[in-house]
Amino acid sequence: CYTDEGLRYISDFQLEVEENTIPDVPPRSTSRLEFVERGSTVRLQCNTELHPTSYQWSRVDGDLPSDRDTRGSILTLTNVQASDAGKYVCSAKHGGQSVNVVITLVVNNVIPFFPQSPRSYMEFKSFDNVYSKFYFEISFKPEKMNGLILYASQRRPNQDYIALSLRNGYPQFRFNFDGQQVVLQPEKPVHMGKWHTVKVNRVRNNGFLLVDDQTPVNFPEKLKFYGLNLDDHLFVGGVPQFDQVPASAVEYKEGFVGCISRLKLNEKEVQLYQDALETVGITTCEPCAEDPCKNSGTCLEAQTAHGYSCLCRDGYTGKNCQHEGDGCSEDTCGVGRCEETDSGTECYCPIHKTGDRCQYTEHYTDATLAFKDGSYAAYDKFQSKRSIRFRFKPDSLENGIMFYAAEHEQSYGDFMAVILNNGFVELRY
Repeated sequence: CYTDEGLRYISDFQLEVEENTIPDVPPRSTSRLEFVERGSTVRLQCNTELHPTSYQWSRVDGDLPSDRDTRGSILTLTNVQASDAGKYVCSAKHGGQSVNVVITLVVNNVIPFFPQSPRSYMEFKSFDNVYSKFYFEISFKPEKMNGLILYASQRRPNQDYIALSLRNGYPQFRFNFDGQQVVLQPEKPVHMGKWHTVKVNRVRNNGFLLVDDQTPVNFPEKLKFYGLNLDDHLFVGGVPQFDQVPASAVEYKEGFVGCISRLKLNEKEVQLYQDALETVGITTCEPCAEDPCKNSGTCLEAQTAHGYSCLCRDGYTGKNCQHEGDGCSEDTCGVGRCEETDSGTECYCPIHKTGDRCQYTEHYTDATLAFKDGSYAAYDKFQSKRSIRFRFKPDSLENGIMFYAAEHEQSYGDFMAVILNNGFVELRY
């Protein structure tokens, strides 16, 4: 098959027809919900009408917890956390009969709420490896216009510190690097009762504050580089005593009131309850109370940007199960990689494969690649010095990215890009 542009698509099919004298009997399936509190022990029972000779436990979209205890028809999970929620399948077999028992485990009390009655905070180990660069992001839903969200400092007097707080609804990032005190604030405030994500990145004397999809606020250009030391413990939602916090770090000596669902420090996703050294005055946030999962989907409290994730029924997909269609499975994208997005499933195909399900084979000529809206080719990251040279023929002078390489997948760290901007080729780094 040839396209108008001269590209050729080839697909190979092999059809084998065999006589089947014994009809397959698909396994029967039953399902149920199990609710459990975070930190407790749960025993999942494989209840069937069969008297099977064998049981096999598995987990949909993941591996079974490493500390599980499997004894016949019972799967025991101890110290259950947010990461343990999801679908578990028990396959019971006896002779030619089989039954699949699907148990959806819902873990409650996963997302902390900070009421500040009178004091609420979580204490963690120190923020390590921050001497020349650091990155953190945190997702929260505020219920009060002022309050300290995150604070980390040095133990000595006149210490270095970083502090993220709300001031009259505006997120403020304040820091002190060897006497250099800086305050960063975005153009727009956050909304009470809504989820927001703040990202802060620093590489030597450069950095930015990013609130949701607002314009990033950069560090001052004249900022000098000094090594940062944050060897004291890190606090989220508040601190034990505000008298120990420098006056320049916060304007209002108040803790944060609201929910905090997610914290990432450098490359590590912090498990809020598991990793905490101490929790004080914490209650339960209820992100599933508004029933965000449509079409009878199951809401799970989760450490995501909005505090929950949805398990969709067959035939529905999307962040809130709002779209018709099947979610990702082993066969959705063939040899490609499947991801579930807000608009449904999307396939990412390896080289020489294309199509909405990676079902077509594409043969390139003269090592030439052709691109359309949303398409790209990805290669292994650089391991050493490279010299890059390429020729291109644009079909349009619309702005676009021709080459991009970065330190991280997220929008922080070192990067280099060759772009087409208003008809001019630009190198940015």
